[in-house]
Amino acid sequence: MQVDEPKLVLDAAGRVCRRRQPWVDPSRVGDGEEAAADAEGADAADPAVIPPCGITGGKVTRGGVEGLKQAYCVDWMNAVIPHSESARSRVVELLDRIFGPGEDLDYGFHTYKQVRRYETGAVIAWSEGRAEFLVSFNGDSCEFFDLERLRVFLRWLYDDCGGKLSRLDLAFDDYTRELLKLENVHAAADLGNFTGFKVHKSDREMTRRGELLSDAHTFGRKGKMGSGRQVIFYDKGLESDGEINAIRMESRFFKETAEVLGTCLASKRTVESFEAQIRSAIGGSIDFRDRQQKHRHISRMERLGWWSQVLDVLGESRIVCHKTAPPLQQSLEYLRETWAGNVALMYEIAESQGQDGDAIVRSFVSLMVDAGKRKVSDGWRPGARSLDLDFVELLDPGRRPRAQLAIGQRSG
Repeated sequence: MQVDEPKLVLDAAGRVCRRRQPWVDPSRVGDGEEAAADAEGADAADPAVIPPCGITGGKVTRGGVEGLKQAYCVDWMNAVIPHSESARSRVVELLDRIFGPGEDLDYGFHTYKQVRRYETGAVIAWSEGRAEFLVSFNGDSCEFFDLERLRVFLRWLYDDCGGKLSRLDLAFDDYTRELLKLENVHAAADLGNFTGFKVHKSDREMTRRGELLSDAHTFGRKGKMGSGRQVIFYDKGLESDGEINAIRMESRFFKETAEVLGTCLASKRTVESFEAQIRSAIGGSIDFRDRQQKHRHISRMERLGWWSQVLDVLGESRIVCHKTAPPLQQSLEYLRETWAGNVALMYEIAESQGQDGDAIVRSFVSLMVDAGKRKVSDGWRPGARSLDLDFVELLDPGRRPRAQLAIGQRSG
């Protein structure tokens, strides 16, 4: 039976739906009369509606593993989309129908000047003349997507909108508090028995009476100094005042790693494979091995027993980033992203005052170059001047990510 991939559309009632072209819902095949109805009407134009958003009764992005013992969810998601009035209008219409009408605010969001915010905390942010706009879903907003809606949304984002993810947070909750134990994580970190990160930090807060207020361990950093990933283990029961009594492992993916993982998730044609990829991405975001041995071959180091049990539940896949850009190019790319908004504002102010904005920006850059030459003239290493720069990549913010998805090999 031919099954074409659904596209995200809105029906007349404002519900997110999949339109058959033709479309037969695989989950309903074999369900007697419903399956027969699907087969009979496979070529019909009526949409196969995904259940209406809202009134979920809980975080529907949470998928259960082994009953109620463990669960996982999408806890944060940022996406950037090429900016045009029509593209932004489509996203505004979609989010207005999912979350209810948003509110246009008179202040910006991060480096964007204009923002539309929703009651759940979801945000659409943009600046006139900027090449892309931002769509941000916090944890409360992610509750409105079950895994099938999320799968279809990501396919729509990548294929129809030409967008990509810039951040994706995935969480794994152990309600038994036996599979994931923070004392195991703390002990492994203190001995250096982990791979994938260079830095880690323990965060435990207690009262004078010795009552534990928070208990967490963080691996990796955010931002420019990070590797594109960060993993945090913490007591969700303490953090949520007992609402979610679990030990949580939260894997955060940024920039290129988020983009590649989003591409992989958007390519999944069934919700089962989509779920499996989410689980394995969490499992592959860090590894715990016995590094007290004399040799330095990580693949030959024995995996810690408690972590092997976790991977029996999650599986393992990892994103490998190829850091081909030299440090100077990385710094220039960071400068471009960080100061773009301020330079654009300077240009607009100059134009509004009747001056030549281009000339003002060129003069400003020339002043930076002159000041830079004075600072580095004495301390610049001889070989630094010969560093190669890929100017095509430097001037093209839409470059391909230097990363790829790899299926981890189980061992230990």
